[in-house]
Amino acid sequence: MMSAENVATFQRYLQGFDGMRADAEKLVPLLARAMHMTPAQVQTMMATQLPAMSAMLQSLPAMQRDFGGLLGAMQQNVGIFSQVPAGLAHYEPLVTTMQANVDNYAEVNSLPDFRLFSVFFVVPGGLLALLAGYGLFGRALRNRVAFHHHARPTHA
Repeated sequence: MMSAENVATFQRYLQGFDGMRADAEKLVPLLARAMHMTPAQVQTMMATQLPAMSAMLQSLPAMQRDFGGLLGAMQQNVGIFSQVPAGLAHYEPLVTTMQANVDNYAEVNSLPDFRLFSVFFVVPGGLLALLAGYGLFGRALRNRVAFHHHARPTHA
């Protein structure tokens, strides 16, 4: 879109605006003479009978200014956009790979929230830590804690 050929085409369009503005300035007086009306009557008639054309003719200066700004932006970016096809070719394998994996992503995305899986690691880990603590400190705790043992009678 932003090629030198397109910029030249749009420059010709912009030059056409100058001709249209000159012709538009002559249009109301010509119609007024041909229709035996005053220019004000022709403008009123055009506003009621041809509202879109009347609005466009009134906005020609603004359209020309805006179109000129667009054309200026196009001219400034022709060099950048001439590199776009090379960039597209460079990223094509990446885009193709990503598009091929959309279904895989959808499948993985449909899995339950992975934060729930932390319970499966935290709870067993906590139990293992308690068992290890009991193994390390169990004998010392037994010596500190008084247990009431009743001697069993032995039958001889």
